[in-house]
Amino acid sequence: MSELPMTAPKTLAAYLKTSGISARKFARKVGISQSYLSLLLKGERHPAWKVAIKLARESGVPIERVLEGPPPRRHRGENDGQ
Repeated sequence: MSELPMTAPKTLAAYLKTSGISARKFARKVGISQSYLSLLLKGERHPAWKVAIKLARESGVPIERVLEGPPPRRHRGENDGQ
């Protein structure tokens, strides 16, 4: 297992932006579809444990951040509780 860099990216989106790897290539490397990766990046899905481990290992993003993901986006017409 390789060591993580000292300054690991804070999110998967930051990793993709700074690494220069395409979402398609990263998804293929991790073993998921590009559309599933897109849903993860948008916060519409959370990865299964095995997928989260692969995402963290390939990107250097801490596993806690991968599992946390971005906050879910609100959809038009959603009741905000008010």
